[in-house]
Amino acid sequence: MASREDGSSATASAIHSAHAAYAIQTTTSSWNWRQRQMYGLCEFLTTQRETLIQSLCKDAENGSGRRQRQYEQELALVLEDVARHYVYLSKSSFPLESLPGPQRGLKQQFLPVGVSMVVVDSANPIRFVFSTLATNIAVGNTVVVANGFSQKSTAFWTTLRREAPNYLDSAAIHILERFEDDVAALRDADLITIFAEDSEPYHEILNNPDANARLVKTTPGASLVVVDEGPKSHDDIAKQVLDSFSFRCIRPEAVSAVFLRQDEIAPFQQSFNDVSHGTGLADKKSTSAEFHLDGSGPFSPGVFLIDLATLVRSDARPRGLQAALDQARRAGVLLVVVYRTIDHVIDALRKLPTHPAYLAFLAPYSKANSDYFEKWTTSDVYSLGSVITVTPHYSSSQPSDVVFPPELFTISRVSVTMPNAKPQPLLEEVVQRVSGIVKKPGEAPNQTDDFFIYMARQAKRVGMLCAATLCATGAYFLYMRRLPK
Repeated sequence: MASREDGSSATASAIHSAHAAYAIQTTTSSWNWRQRQMYGLCEFLTTQRETLIQSLCKDAENGSGRRQRQYEQELALVLEDVARHYVYLSKSSFPLESLPGPQRGLKQQFLPVGVSMVVVDSANPIRFVFSTLATNIAVGNTVVVANGFSQKSTAFWTTLRREAPNYLDSAAIHILERFEDDVAALRDADLITIFAEDSEPYHEILNNPDANARLVKTTPGASLVVVDEGPKSHDDIAKQVLDSFSFRCIRPEAVSAVFLRQDEIAPFQQSFNDVSHGTGLADKKSTSAEFHLDGSGPFSPGVFLIDLATLVRSDARPRGLQAALDQARRAGVLLVVVYRTIDHVIDALRKLPTHPAYLAFLAPYSKANSDYFEKWTTSDVYSLGSVITVTPHYSSSQPSDVVFPPELFTISRVSVTMPNAKPQPLLEEVVQRVSGIVKKPGEAPNQTDDFFIYMARQAKRVGMLCAATLCATGAYFLYMRRLPK
């Protein structure tokens, strides 16, 4: 553990300094301080962007131009996020309180915690360092940001620690290249938020009753795409899916599996092969060799295909689809799941022990189809018509247009303001008023709409099959009649 001349750890020193800075900033020009720090953060990201991205590419296993472009896209996301924060601060209108509730004068406030410690254990620190830093600054916290136990992106953290004090308040915002398990120091942090894929390395901290620590998973769950039977461009969908998949290990929204109809496998395979040449997936031989799943086979470079029916019927796989998704994620390959009817997909998704974090429904045959699919599936984030690229952190109880909403790093408090409070009405008065509001509803609407939607789809398929059979039979008899006797 690194220590100072006075014997204290780097963590203890940073937290102590952040506490002192918080006491000053919250009693004087807090809003002005927030604006200045947000401006400094923006200047840091714009002037040092090449240095930061190059340091990440140096740490990454694959430092190709493709990886650099991906980091550039993440940095663009963060800069837009910082700009939104700054606009709120400039108008003194940052959403630190919710809209009034049904009771007049009742609203929820979000107050700064004080010293917020953020531990980032991710191969993509750009989003989890800078967007969390922006939100903490916006709500008025002083911040200690530390690299996690896995020590990823060391060159990036060295650059960050060296350059950040030139743009940000060095007394209030601290960068630690290494997270230290200093229990005594961590008790003094008002909030510890750990961004990591796995909680196990941080088990002791998270279970320490004296530390206010919590975990936010950087890979919260599967990101799935389901392609329906509506009109579509196979090339466009293949490009969206493969582009999203190329961000694996970087973006939590990166697609991990795509469900395709059995009768569209051939055109999709051609599109995936055509598009994959520009994604670097052709170089995935080493990781693809680690993927072994009974019933699966190669589909295109870095992509494997398996039939949904195989996963559902297999007694050898008690977890079925979930096991296949987990294995594909560990091997770093994209999984293509073949299905026959959308109802089979819905049934399989509903049986997953862990519901998907992200779910996109593409090329719906009709609005009824998309409504039906959305109604009977569950996910944290749902998208209709496009693959999910970037979403605000979905643990927020309210919609947010910033990546990490203020409530992640604040204290929630309900505020009641009723200057002209009236006496509590008598029971009989309430009974009369409520009786005039709550009326007996009419007859229940038809509850079999979903059944008829399903039957309509089946009838359509059967009708098309019968029509094709009749045409073929008619052509055969016409041919037989024209034969010379």
